[in-house]
Amino acid sequence: MEAKELIGIVVDPADKEGNDLVRFLNGHPRRKKQIEDEPYLIVDGKQLALQVPGIGPFVVDPIDSAQVKNEAFLLFKAVKAREKLRVLDCFGGWGSDGLKLAEIGCRVSICEIHPLIFTMLKYRNSYLQNPAELVQANALDFLESTKMKFEVIYLDPMFGPHPTTASPSRSMQILATLTKTTDFQGIFEKALESCTGKVVLKQRKRSTLRVSIEPNYVIKGRSIRYEIYRS
Repeated sequence: MEAKELIGIVVDPADKEGNDLVRFLNGHPRRKKQIEDEPYLIVDGKQLALQVPGIGPFVVDPIDSAQVKNEAFLLFKAVKAREKLRVLDCFGGWGSDGLKLAEIGCRVSICEIHPLIFTMLKYRNSYLQNPAELVQANALDFLESTKMKFEVIYLDPMFGPHPTTASPSRSMQILATLTKTTDFQGIFEKALESCTGKVVLKQRKRSTLRVSIEPNYVIKGRSIRYEIYRS
């Protein structure tokens, strides 16, 4: 699904590859000085970056297909990933998990409503051999309107402040700056009602986020946990 509006992207007029990428991303060229006080995308050749005032630029790299299975063992275990498994990722962000599931053959749909983040997601998705379906929409609105059926609905909401003094990564700072608070409880309840198999909730290992019911089981890693709720 295309972005709902043309996105202004800073690019050198003489950069042919860059301008081709801008068109592919459903963007239109803009001059830097027009948008210096707001977040904006910038293209240099085939590279896309997101510039956020006060935080700096962030370059999101394509998913490394060769490393996917090694990097996402717990994710695949929690989802019980397999080819053609129908998965909905409700909190797309940079697509760090949803795109990995797509790359190994799951049939993945990813919701992301923010236009700049959606454009970055589309850029990453374009590098996959098995791309996901991208939906620029709020997850709750999508769940209430879609006729599609999903065996797994995956929830990876923004983590709250870290319990230690460690500073969040730049990518997480940008997501926290650009994304709005969503009706997480509403999304969780609708996901549980809608899916044909299970809801998988990713959380920080010591997170205090709680939902209305207890999980059927939990898979724990060093710093995160996956809570599994059967529908």
